[in-house]
Amino acid sequence: MGRNFILLGPPGSGKGTQAAMLAGSLNLLHISTGEILRGEIAKDSKLGRQAAVYMDKGDLVPDEVVFEIVEHVLGTNRKAGAVLDGFPRTRRQAEMLCEHEIAIEKVIYISVPDEEIVRRLSKRHYCEKCNKVVTYDDEFCLVCHSPMTVRADDKPDVIRKRLQVYHELTEPLIAFYKEEGCLAKVNGVGTVAEINRRMLATLDNSDENKGGGIDNT
Repeated sequence: MGRNFILLGPPGSGKGTQAAMLAGSLNLLHISTGEILRGEIAKDSKLGRQAAVYMDKGDLVPDEVVFEIVEHVLGTNRKAGAVLDGFPRTRRQAEMLCEHEIAIEKVIYISVPDEEIVRRLSKRHYCEKCNKVVTYDDEFCLVCHSPMTVRADDKPDVIRKRLQVYHELTEPLIAFYKEEGCLAKVNGVGTVAEINRRMLATLDNSDENKGGGIDNT
């Protein structure tokens, strides 16, 4: 069985970018449940329509629906290993991983203050054609030249709701994985390269990396 990692952090903490970079560095799958669900929404599939009801309001998609996606991808690539981005988001989802004997080597928590999250998300734009999320203000996508838009879940009132949901349902996972002895905390404020270096440092011996943006306490 391959190595499995989890990235935790509030919406807008940079989990997607850092998960993709970590997966590339370790030659692992990058499983982004949010990206998969947005893809289904773009296709107007049954799953997409179900997910949109929750995501557009800033709520979490039900545990069973999201776990079905993760289990399917991991089940067909069990030997490859993966970086899980956006899953688990509740204690129940974490328990589902344990129940299905999906071993997690390390959980990396990207810590970012709420005020920074609001600033970041208020700048994000979304390309409906190529499914890319960016933080520049151009009217058209630099990749496919389609018009950019603001995602429904990045509007100010929904951002506040998403943070509320995160603090209530996802933040308790920090204590859960700390008790499991596999949690590393990384400062999520800085450049993408700086945060990536902190992420990679968590894979080394923790005693050698204290003070470098990692908190294993």
